[in-house]
Amino acid sequence: GATIGKLGILSMPSATNQACVAILPRKNGFGRAFAFIFLRENREKLIGLGQGAAQQNISQVVLKKIPVLRPPVTIMQKFSIFAEPLFDSIRNLQCKNATLRRTRDLLLPKLISGEVDVSELEIAIPEEALI
Repeated sequence: GATIGKLGILSMPSATNQACVAILPRKNGFGRAFAFIFLRENREKLIGLGQGAAQQNISQVVLKKIPVLRPPVTIMQKFSIFAEPLFDSIRNLQCKNATLRRTRDLLLPKLISGEVDVSELEIAIPEEALI
């Protein structure tokens, strides 16, 4: 359907349905970064394999038939050592952004209504932040 080809990395145990495919590595050294980048780079090809009349989706059966060129384990381990911390940083930044959005959504109505008064705060705003 509208989400065919959407990619994501889950950071907690989750459940899927027939419209979602979970990809888990079977061999050590072939982690989430490799899988994610491979799928992202082949996204259009995968979308083209979608099936279904009302809502197209990519089934597990179709996905399992996709050939994956895998480098030697030593190269994959080096890649993982480099890439996995980057993916961890992305996840951490996404969590921080979600926390900041929730904080904004809680504080903004209180600021607008006057429930929280910040008129006495001394806040230094960097000149480059001013438009």
